[in-house]
Amino acid sequence: MYIWIFVGIAEETLYRGMVQTYLMNHLNGQIRIIKWDFKTGTLIAAVLFGCTHLSNLAFLPYQMVVSNVILTTFTGLILGYLHQQTHSLAGPIMAHNLSNGLANLLIGLLLW
Repeated sequence: MYIWIFVGIAEETLYRGMVQTYLMNHLNGQIRIIKWDFKTGTLIAAVLFGCTHLSNLAFLPYQMVVSNVILTTFTGLILGYLHQQTHSLAGPIMAHNLSNGLANLLIGLLLW
C-alpha cells in the first residue's frame, strides 16, 4: 500500500514538481516526438527519472534493470508531458500511483 500511494507523491513532487519545473523555467527549446512537443526540461527530467532506477542494479539482474530504466524513462515522458501541459501534479501523481499499484498487483499475482 505504501508503494501504491506515497512513492508516487514523493517522486512526482521531486521530478515533475521541482526538477522539471526548474528546468522548464531555465532551459529553452523543445523537441517534437510524433505529434507531441516536449520541452527540453521535460525530456531531461524524464531521463533523470529513468536513470535513478539504475540503483536496482544492487539487487536485480542487469537485463531487468535496463528494461526497467527504459520503461521508467518512457513513463517519465508521459507523466512529464501531462505536467507540462496542465502545470498540475494531480494527474501525474494519480497516474504514477495507479501504475505502481497495478505493477505490484501483477507481480504479486505472478508470484502467488
